[in-house]
Amino acid sequence: MVHTTLSKTSSNRIHKSFTSRTSVSEPSTGSGAPFSANNTNVANNTLANKGKKCRIEGPIQVLRGHRREIVSCCVSSDQGVVVSSSESSDVLLHSIRKGRLIRRLVGVTANSLCISSDGVIMAWSSSEGSISVFTINGVLIAKAKLPFSCGVSCMEMSMDGQNALIGMNSCSSMDYSSSNEDGKEIERLDVSSPSICFLNLYTLQVFHVPKLGQGQDITVLALNVDNTNLLVSTV
Repeated sequence: MVHTTLSKTSSNRIHKSFTSRTSVSEPSTGSGAPFSANNTNVANNTLANKGKKCRIEGPIQVLRGHRREIVSCCVSSDQGVVVSSSESSDVLLHSIRKGRLIRRLVGVTANSLCISSDGVIMAWSSSEGSISVFTINGVLIAKAKLPFSCGVSCMEMSMDGQNALIGMNSCSSMDYSSSNEDGKEIERLDVSSPSICFLNLYTLQVFHVPKLGQGQDITVLALNVDNTNLLVSTV
C-alpha cells in the first residue's frame, strides 16, 4: 500500500550553523575609540542569525489508502484536507489534523487535482479526456470533455474559488467517448490547442482564451493572490 507523508516546518526549532564566539575587550593603545566586546557580540549574533536554518519536522501524519503510485496531491488548509489520486482509480480525502481517511471518491480517476478554498475539487482524467468538478462530499457538479487530441498539462484555481485555468497542449489522438456512463451527453470544449482556458468552476464554461503562438506548449501556470497577474511557462 502506498502512503503519503505529511510534514510541517517549524520556526521554533532553529539550529545555528555555528556558535557565536565571545571575546574579551582590551584597552585601547591608540587615540581611537576603544573596541567593545558588545560590538563583537552584535557582529557575531548577526552572522549567527544569517546561519539559522529551519528544519522540516515529521512526519506528523502518514496518509494511507492508495494501492498504487500517487500521481497528484493538493492541500486545502481552509478545509483541513489533503486530496490525492493514484494510478489506480479513486480519489482520496484525508484529514490534515488526524490523518484519517475521510472520503473515497469511488471510480474517479485523476492525473491532476486542484481544490478551491470552498472545497470544490477539480480533476483531470487523461484516460477519459475530461475535466470533472466535485463537492468535497463527492457530488459531481459539472463535467466537460476536451477537444480531440488535446490534454491538460497544468491547472490552477483563482483565490476566490470561482474560476479555474487549464493549460492545454496537443497530444496523441484518442477516441474519447462523448457520453457519460449513464448515457448522458457531455459537452465538449470548443477551443484550439495549445491554449490557456479560463473556466467558470461550477459550470466549466469557457469565458476567455488568450492567444498563444503555434508550438508554445504550456508547462506551468501560476496566479498571484489578487488574480491580477498570470505567469505562464512555455517550451
